[in-house]
Amino acid sequence: MAHAVIIGATGLVGNCLTHLCNESPFFDRVTAFSRRPITGISSEGFNNVIIEDFESLESSHVPDLSEDTFGFCCLGTTQKKAGSKEKFEMVDYQYVLRFSKICKSISAKHLSIVSSLGASTHSLSYYCRVKGRMEREVEKLDLNSTSIVRPSLLLGDREESRPAEDIGKLLAPLIIGPWKPIEGFSVAKAMLSIAIEAKPGFHVYPSRDLHLIADGT
Repeated sequence: MAHAVIIGATGLVGNCLTHLCNESPFFDRVTAFSRRPITGISSEGFNNVIIEDFESLESSHVPDLSEDTFGFCCLGTTQKKAGSKEKFEMVDYQYVLRFSKICKSISAKHLSIVSSLGASTHSLSYYCRVKGRMEREVEKLDLNSTSIVRPSLLLGDREESRPAEDIGKLLAPLIIGPWKPIEGFSVAKAMLSIAIEAKPGFHVYPSRDLHLIADGT
């Protein structure tokens, strides 16, 4: 028996992943944490926990179940949307690390986190440096099994507009190689496959690998 715990469940990737986990025969239960209700899911094993402030998220919020627990973190914002560097780091660094520590405390069988292509503590991009710092700290936690997925420009319908992704949609047919844009659904599909395998240790999956895994090749 397996239990999926998802944070950031109303974003592009998180929403796709929540539906996939709920439909997967692998999971008996799905708990999705979000700031607003998730629509389109009504099943006995699904629980949508509304939490307005992720800073208050504690291990006690995660149901004490006998199943193996699989954590999925799909949190992510931009500095523009967050309003400042400090608020951006709160979401993409502090909240992600808090959830990772909770997964560690409950001995989660696997933790999967959405990061970004180019994530590095040495990147010239502030956004990518924050992602790199987050990855470094998560690796130090030494969970049973951790996967970091690094998608390139995400394609799919969002509630808010992200100019870089809008441009990516227009140029998608022309972009090849590691920066080829990827559908949010494909990222979610790859995350699910990687989690079910639950390879021991810490593993990073660049966008080109996510394309292959989602396509089943």
